[in-house]
Amino acid sequence: MKFKMAVITTATMISSNAFSATSQDSWPSIRNNKNVLILQPGFAMSMGSTGVFNTCVTDEELRSINPIKTCSTYKKIVHETPNSEAGGWIEYVCQNYKLREVVIARDHEEKICSKYSPVSNASSGEA
Repeated sequence: MKFKMAVITTATMISSNAFSATSQDSWPSIRNNKNVLILQPGFAMSMGSTGVFNTCVTDEELRSINPIKTCSTYKKIVHETPNSEAGGWIEYVCQNYKLREVVIARDHEEKICSKYSPVSNASSGEA
């Protein structure tokens, strides 16, 4: 519930018109209002076409409420362009889909570069 209220608050603050969302408003009415811009966080794309509206927040993770249609195998298609210097291009198209539940941890670790030196035979650049 806190997460939904944060989205509503953000959406109403960014809105250019005076639309005030309350806890009585439904998500469809908020989404359909042309005066509200809902900015979804980066993880939202992995939750399917409805983004944060398909997300359940627990203490440790973000879970999809409904299964997400994802590509399970890709088909490689080679496009040839005989009169081009590049000779063509390769495209990967989804061949088979499957439904799966998405789970994302609420916290994660990232390696950051705190010190950098020029790359040489003796050094990769990171210190």
